[in-house]
Amino acid sequence: MMGREHIQNLKLVGANVVAVFEPDNTQRFLAKELVPQALFLDSLEALLAIPELSAVVIASPNHCHFENLSTIARLRPSLHVLCEKPLC
Repeated sequence: MMGREHIQNLKLVGANVVAVFEPDNTQRFLAKELVPQALFLDSLEALLAIPELSAVVIASPNHCHFENLSTIARLRPSLHVLCEKPLC
């Protein structure tokens, strides 16, 4: 899971990982080992409903990037986003 790499890097720079959206149970369990204090959610919409959220990292499979970006743009257009390529 590339998301674990992002979590580790965010922790290195002192970022507060508030929540993780991970639909896969196995990957969610592994991510909980890195940030046990975070909320673990199974929908992007639930993640975007968190008011204190200021940025997101999209580390989903390539074919999901555009859909996830579209959802974020629709629900939280001012949110900062880091997305791995490709975008289409």
